[in-house]
Amino acid sequence: MRDDVVDLPQEILIEILVKLPVRSLARFRCVSKSWDSLITDRSFVSLHLRRAMACHDRSVVLLRHYSLTQRRERNTLYLDGESFLEHQELEFPLKTNDTYYLAGSCNGLLCFSNYIINHLQVVRLIYILGRNWSVLVPPEVEVYELKTNAWRGIQTAVPYVIPESSSQAFLNGAIHWIGYNPDDKVASDPRSIVVLYHMHDEVFGEMELPKGGDYVNRLNLSLAVHQDSICLLHCHPMEEDGHQLYGVCWVWVMKEYGSSDSWAKLFTINIGEHGGIGRALGFRKQGDVLLVTHNDELVSYDSRSQRISRLGLYGVARSFEVIPYMDCLVLV
Repeated sequence: MRDDVVDLPQEILIEILVKLPVRSLARFRCVSKSWDSLITDRSFVSLHLRRAMACHDRSVVLLRHYSLTQRRERNTLYLDGESFLEHQELEFPLKTNDTYYLAGSCNGLLCFSNYIINHLQVVRLIYILGRNWSVLVPPEVEVYELKTNAWRGIQTAVPYVIPESSSQAFLNGAIHWIGYNPDDKVASDPRSIVVLYHMHDEVFGEMELPKGGDYVNRLNLSLAVHQDSICLLHCHPMEEDGHQLYGVCWVWVMKEYGSSDSWAKLFTINIGEHGGIGRALGFRKQGDVLLVTHNDELVSYDSRSQRISRLGLYGVARSFEVIPYMDCLVLV
């Protein structure tokens, strides 16, 4: 490395470099030792991340699904434009990719978990199975710390069960899941609630779902973040004269965070002519909703025009996972 390449005041150099994309900065680390030190400095990394989040005009989503046309698992970054034409295929680093699921994403880092263990600050809840495969609570709660490269137990009471298939949403420093308290039953089934974990305080909490809904089937419930608010996507079949027709999806928003009384219905999705709704995955940048139809096709729904855009992607419905993604300089 050379140390005499650029002779600029550091303040000006930082102002220039902080505006560049991650790929360019990764190459520029080889320019000189001083540039490498600057680009990897924690303060610069934080500055670049804050600016990227504030000026992020190229929204990117990570789509993972088992492709029915290609008969293989795909992990793809798509530019969230009018269509999903511009994309980048990701090469999965492990030898096998059929025994894991996408646990989450934070600061450009992706967290995968395998189904064998079944379980950034990485939080895992380890449940013990009782008779008839019932889940015993409270579970063991552990936090993985990158600094120590080890799991640390948390001594806190957690009366909740969070199903493996539950979606998650990160907002206000907390992770949100659809879960339930097995001791809090209405009739024979526990009622569904929003379970949240505060990362800073390392405590759990709960929030009620919109009143009056039938939330027994938790597979029909998804959480997402839209315009800095927690949203609930509730898919449900329609019935007429005893016959099940196409599914609908109700989209709710919590207008005042933490207040269960502030849930308000945003709109209702009905795409019967396109095969009905199999799953609701989440929001795109402009507010459209990504859905998987009963025909295993990924589509985009515009709530303003109430129209469907077909994206040309087909896959096993339960295999679809979509999360927002943004390149950054944060390293493990």
